[in-house]
Amino acid sequence: MHSSNPKRHHYIPQFIIRNFAGDQGKVWVYNKNDRKIFASKPSNVFVVRNLYRQYDPERRQYHVTPEERLAEMESDAAPILRSIVENVRQNKRPDLSADLYERWMRFWISLLYRNFRVQQISREAIEERLCRANPQVRSERSGLIMPYQVYKKQHPEEHEMIYKEGLADMVAGIDPIWEQDIERRLRETHCVFAYIPQPSDKQFVLGNSIAILLPEVGKNSGSFLPITPDIAIVYMYQPGDIDIYPLTGDVEHESDRINQDTFQKSNQIISHSKTLLESLAKSVSLS
Repeated sequence: MHSSNPKRHHYIPQFIIRNFAGDQGKVWVYNKNDRKIFASKPSNVFVVRNLYRQYDPERRQYHVTPEERLAEMESDAAPILRSIVENVRQNKRPDLSADLYERWMRFWISLLYRNFRVQQISREAIEERLCRANPQVRSERSGLIMPYQVYKKQHPEEHEMIYKEGLADMVAGIDPIWEQDIERRLRETHCVFAYIPQPSDKQFVLGNSIAILLPEVGKNSGSFLPITPDIAIVYMYQPGDIDIYPLTGDVEHESDRINQDTFQKSNQIISHSKTLLESLAKSVSLS
């Protein structure tokens, strides 16, 4: 990683994206900006150039330490995910040791911080802090002295250092405050793997933002991340353990609910099925 200095950073890991690829090794993508559906290689989806790149003012050079940290998490999580998928599809409870469970949850929590909504909130908070702290930009009496966009262009290194460092450290989980909090988060985590028994015409789609569903009578709520077309993870803020439940009976429409929420929160949505994206786009636009 250090020698290659990768420039294309995936905020949804490729080993999850590839699970949604069809027979040709490509995923079907729906782009909400132009409302087009097209086939794409997994490597070209949910990726931003230099997303986690940081500037080191002492060495006067850029580095991608957060991206390397995320890659390490993904290397740990990939075989665990394969084991989880194999067990869930056999309707077996994932049997993870305490160490594997902690590795999986570190990876999963990092995904919660990678979505674009969190990045937007972080950007706004960091830019506000920079404006208040820098007299060239802001004065308490006279307000803005120099438009922030102008300042950012004149001082790109300072902006890169403050913004990228704050965001990337939080996403990669190397911020000291984040690390101190990780044990509490793990203790409070409740993970459920929602499974659609085969054969079924119900399938999950994957978006660039994790679906967060509000409580409804008789239905589950929490953060949902599809990891395959037939399995999604439910993250809840309740003490508990890893468990699974099949989406049958009175929750047969849960996959539609998860997909619609994912669609509304994401700019891009992918699936192994073009037909599924077409039907989802139509149903959401009509609702």
